[in-house]
Amino acid sequence: LYIMSNSGKGGRARGKGQLGKAGNAPKVTKKIQGQCAELGSHVFDYGTPAAAELARTTWDAIVLHVAAKNGQNIAMELRTRKTVVIPEPSHSQQVLTEHIDATTRRDALAVRLKTIKTRQLNALQARVAADATDTAAEIEMANLEYEMEEDASKAAKPLPIDLEGDAKTAHNQEWKDWGSSTRALKDHRGQTFGLMLGQCTKDLDNKMKSDPAWDITLTSHDPLKLMQLIEKLVLGQSNDQYPFAAVFDQENSLYRYEQSGLSNHDWYETFNTKSDVADSVGVTRAHRSLVEHTAKSMHDGASYESLGTDDREKVRAAAKERYLAYVLLRKAGPQHHKLRQDLKNDYTKGTDG
Repeated sequence: LYIMSNSGKGGRARGKGQLGKAGNAPKVTKKIQGQCAELGSHVFDYGTPAAAELARTTWDAIVLHVAAKNGQNIAMELRTRKTVVIPEPSHSQQVLTEHIDATTRRDALAVRLKTIKTRQLNALQARVAADATDTAAEIEMANLEYEMEEDASKAAKPLPIDLEGDAKTAHNQEWKDWGSSTRALKDHRGQTFGLMLGQCTKDLDNKMKSDPAWDITLTSHDPLKLMQLIEKLVLGQSNDQYPFAAVFDQENSLYRYEQSGLSNHDWYETFNTKSDVADSVGVTRAHRSLVEHTAKSMHDGASYESLGTDDREKVRAAAKERYLAYVLLRKAGPQHHKLRQDLKNDYTKGTDG
């Protein structure tokens, strides 16, 4: 279903918890404003049916807001949900090659000097052995031993790369820029962390403070860790509900949902959000008939019961993904009618993909 995911990957799969571009915020029954006026009603809430979708669109809005205000490093970190590490400045291959040659020459010289000084030391030791009163030889021997220890210490240390002129100036500037960018990224993480806290409702704030991960999250000042905590609580909020009602509500929400005017990207992301919420309350879609069909498809006609534990798990996961992909396409807009018809015709011709 490439056309639906718009990501270059088949099927429904995506990174767990990954959120997409900003879409229209879901309708909520209560109008809540966060502390950032520019984000308006984009808040992180808890305890409402629309909390999960609201968390997604709020995160998208924060990513756009931070990108416009603080630049691409922190924006990339938020978009990819992966910590950005700014690489340290490096030298050109020519400089590295010259440094290797210089190190080789230095080491060769050190070996030659050690050989010569060892012979000198042996001669001095022989003089002292022959004449115990030869204090001049003893002093010279002690100085030579100290000198050889210093030589060995210097030879064990890496030879620094010696740059000159414009090359040295440019490299020093690269390090200054690296330090500035690294400090800025750290500051932007802290600012985003504070921004996100300001967009949390009181209900969610209280829930986070009672979570075991709160202290670590708070001291980290890491917006990614904070978002993980928010998602964990928001997606798991149905734990407070009567379980039968929770499952019905999530299933009903998924099957009644349609693409309507949403773009393919927003439809794909909101559909996955609903699926994630259903997963959080224990909804399973590994229906017996689908599991059996998938087992035969994946294992040359073998039944599900005949498979080992690991293969069964893979079959159940595949059956779930294929079913959700079907629901995603089935509830998609009329613009995908031809794709639905083509897939139906393919299956009739014996292609089950």
